[in-house]
Amino acid sequence: MPTRRLTVPLLAVAALATTALAPTAAGAQDAPGGGAEAHPRAASAWTRVSTSTVSSLAEISALRSPDGVLHAFWKQDAGAQSALQHAALTDEGRPVSYATAAVLDSMAEVYPVNVTPTGGLRLTYAGLGAGPAGDGRAVDALSADGGASWATQPRALAKNSTAYTGYGIGSAQLPSGVPVTAVAIYGDTSYRVGSIDTTDPNLRNTATGDAVTTMPECCSYHQSVVTSGDTAWMAWYQNGTADSANGVFAQQVYPTAGPVMKAPGSSLDGSSSDHGQSMALVARPGGGVVLAYARGYLDPTVGLWDLTTGATANLRGSVEADRISLSATPSGRLWVGWTTQYGETVNLVRTAAKGFATGGVTSERLAFGSSLRAMALSGDEASAVVLLNDSDTEAVWSRSFGPSFSLAASRKKVVAGAGTKLTFKATDAGDGLKGVTVKAAGKACTTSGKGTCSITVTPGKGRKLAVRATRKGYQQAALTLKVVRRR
Repeated sequence: MPTRRLTVPLLAVAALATTALAPTAAGAQDAPGGGAEAHPRAASAWTRVSTSTVSSLAEISALRSPDGVLHAFWKQDAGAQSALQHAALTDEGRPVSYATAAVLDSMAEVYPVNVTPTGGLRLTYAGLGAGPAGDGRAVDALSADGGASWATQPRALAKNSTAYTGYGIGSAQLPSGVPVTAVAIYGDTSYRVGSIDTTDPNLRNTATGDAVTTMPECCSYHQSVVTSGDTAWMAWYQNGTADSANGVFAQQVYPTAGPVMKAPGSSLDGSSSDHGQSMALVARPGGGVVLAYARGYLDPTVGLWDLTTGATANLRGSVEADRISLSATPSGRLWVGWTTQYGETVNLVRTAAKGFATGGVTSERLAFGSSLRAMALSGDEASAVVLLNDSDTEAVWSRSFGPSFSLAASRKKVVAGAGTKLTFKATDAGDGLKGVTVKAAGKACTTSGKGTCSITVTPGKGRKLAVRATRKGYQQAALTLKVVRRR
């Protein structure tokens, strides 16, 4: 991120249109991005948030600024060119304002956005066009007005001049504001802590080189960078043929360069699943750097890996995972989202504040398209907003989801015509959940502080007994018990 002395803009973005939208009734009740609250929020409906055609290659960047506002960014058509689209969203994922910036020197598709130490927004991108920011290198632009206007900074973030090709740009900053940038260079990754503070192309060309992580084979994609305190980490996807160069890899790059580590199970016999977007990498409040990635090949599942402790988990119910996104809340909870390989469903789960215990998995079939090309996720303590780039509709869509809980029953079978006592337990990431209403065969009970309750049912002659459980702010949970004949 920018040092304090680099505040004079080199290029002010002039062609800028900002539109404010009247919030819906729900949006009027909940201020945009309203932070953590004591109780989960209910889910919303899908909303189309892009205002023009969106390329199927466009990634989405989503984050909350310190004032609690949720920001989303993507690249979309603007007449004969493409432009940076920014939307401020409510907690339900509904847009309340837009800002469209002109092309920033033929901006590349990958552009992570961070929050600066002073509370502004920082956009990292690369381009190949007119001006010092168009020499193919990664550069950054700052916004002090919530994304309404941007000023490109007079510096390059790396010496590597191939960032514009879009194979991957990872960007973060140390607490002091010093930027940390990683760029793909075919088979390897170059990274830099700091910047080249000049607009002179000759001085940029003769600057001290970037550090380079060399891999045995080509090619390297989807770089992501995060900082946790005074440490910096990067992760990327590698599609070589040997296991040593195939799968997902990570490395600490600051204050010292650590060993290259391979995500457990991220390849199978030299084959792996391409994530198709920037790696899902977050710094967890309270400690730890966590990566979500595809484990296996053909029918991959979602793996979680704490790079600092080595702890791993494989998420249940995540078969055929494709695009994967990850978000950390202030308490340390993780929201993990993924789409399936054919784009027909979006899935979401929330973990505990520590470790990888999860609540129930929300899985929803999508009606607006089936060719999902990018996913972004931003969650707080109460809910998460999911953004999807769907190439069938050439649009970005968003909606919010409440968390899900797990429901278990003391029996898997009940006898037709016989009274049977059933005890249910509702848990959220391993903890008993109070206040869940469970209904079955016309009877109902409400869980205690331990997450349990009991009812006695007398099922009819059907083959199945449906159980439904609800709690305000959570997604509904369900079970199906088998009904057997009396012997």
